[in-house]
Amino acid sequence: MKNLIALAAGTLVILTAPAFSQSHTMQQHGSAHKMQTATISVEQPWARASIGKNGAAYARLTNKGTKPDRLVDVKSSIAARVEIHTHIKDGDIMRMRQVEGGIPVAPGESVTMKPGGYHVMLIGLKKKLETGSSFSLTFVFENGGEVETMAEVGKVGSMGPAGMPSMPGGQHGSHKH
Repeated sequence: MKNLIALAAGTLVILTAPAFSQSHTMQQHGSAHKMQTATISVEQPWARASIGKNGAAYARLTNKGTKPDRLVDVKSSIAARVEIHTHIKDGDIMRMRQVEGGIPVAPGESVTMKPGGYHVMLIGLKKKLETGSSFSLTFVFENGGEVETMAEVGKVGSMGPAGMPSMPGGQHGSHKH
């Protein structure tokens, strides 16, 4: 019986090891999550608690490969629509705009999505983003494939992942859509 259990356990390891090595990996360092493919990593995905029907999520994208890549889409079941946005200055007003063509990530470089810059716009939230909760995001790269991750929700007005200070007044920045 002991040999049968050992044989079954060994078979399970042999059968699952190749499948796992081809999938995305996750490393946790405290509250810092890191999901990656062979060439692309998505680090510290986070979002602010929502106060309305829309929300925003952020992360750091790193290209560990030797060829340029591009974030072309982000998917999540938490919202009716998910778009990649940035802020542009229009006269004296900051406005959000959808990014056309994606976000380039050069080889050996990182791009940090953050308040006031690139971000994932969650339009038509199906449920509120509550502090301390998390939700699934899938980042889609032109060459690096899909990276599935969990975004942690911080306080309204947070300026970074959990543990970072909040912005006074808890606003999403001074911009218009």
